[in-house]
Amino acid sequence: MIVAGADYQVIDLDGFAAKRLACPYEREGVPGATPLSEEPGSLKQVVDLVGDRFASNPTHAGAGS
Repeated sequence: MIVAGADYQVIDLDGFAAKRLACPYEREGVPGATPLSEEPGSLKQVVDLVGDRFASNPTHAGAGS
């Protein structure tokens, strides 16, 4: 999951939910980003994180298709 670093409510809820997962889980934050990632450069950071994740886990890239 990729979360906005300044979205403290979602970060707290995500941590709560993660404890209940029975699968591997990783969370990445975009420092200083608000929920809509309107800050300069924050959306690019999200895109880069997603691209890195797919590049490091190519078998999952088409799992939903």
